[in-house]
Amino acid sequence: MGRKLICQYCGKKSPRPEMQKVVTGNKTKVNKYYHKEECYEEFLMEEEFKKVEQEKRDSLYKKVMDIYDTKALPNSFYIQIEGLRHGNRVFKTQNMGKRYREGYDYDLIEETYEESRDAIEWSLQNKAFVNLGNALNYGLSIIINNIYGVEKRRERIESRENMEKIAENVKLDNQEEPVFDDFESTYKPKEKDDDFFDIFD
Repeated sequence: MGRKLICQYCGKKSPRPEMQKVVTGNKTKVNKYYHKEECYEEFLMEEEFKKVEQEKRDSLYKKVMDIYDTKALPNSFYIQIEGLRHGNRVFKTQNMGKRYREGYDYDLIEETYEESRDAIEWSLQNKAFVNLGNALNYGLSIIINNIYGVEKRRERIESRENMEKIAENVKLDNQEEPVFDDFESTYKPKEKDDDFFDIFD
């Protein structure tokens, strides 16, 4: 019997035939093994999730660099965005509601930056920031104040669109003529009973 291999996902050992081999690395190739059924599927879903998250994160940072007209952002800003993403405190004086602690998606943070662009650009023209870090902190405080409202507006729009889709589907369903082929009535008329009021005649 061959040696058992360790699953990179769950950490349990299994015989080689039960494992899926994945080759990683560019210059140095590394073989990693996953259980063919459950662990490999979970691994693929996780990789897809990470890829989508990375694309959203890159899009957000591109948006921020566009608003601030800069080609680079300080490392502290990335840490703050990760804090907002995962529901951690970004500023010491900030209120921490239950919804905030759940965190916000990168695409919602980006949408809030776009919605708050005018306020941020006004601050850049009218406030004397010491450096880019100070300007980013001020803008991030605007984002934290606005993000809940942007999320609620997005939910209302999505809800309205869903209701419109349902209404459209109902309308399409109602346009179809009902088909009654092979319909046979089981209704039999009652035999005529004497009218109750006949006794008074």
